[in-house]
Amino acid sequence: MASIFKKIDDEEKRLLDNLRVIQSYRAEEKLNPERLRRDIKASRAKASPKYRDPKSGATWAGRGLQPRWMREAIEAGKRQEDFLIAC
Repeated sequence: MASIFKKIDDEEKRLLDNLRVIQSYRAEEKLNPERLRRDIKASRAKASPKYRDPKSGATWAGRGLQPRWMREAIEAGKRQEDFLIAC
């Protein structure tokens, strides 16, 4: 019976330690939320452009929605590979 109470106490201690970590993170976020956003953005690498519109010079990295200029050109009969930027 005593081992059950010991396990409960150990688990309670572990959960309280985790709660303290979470609370310290929240306190830091409240003190300086802009720094945390900047750190998150800095950790993401900016994608290099892979496609270029020969008319306007606009570029697209191939992420997200296909740009309107490329969509219209493909509908007009061009291929996506026609816009690849030579490395």
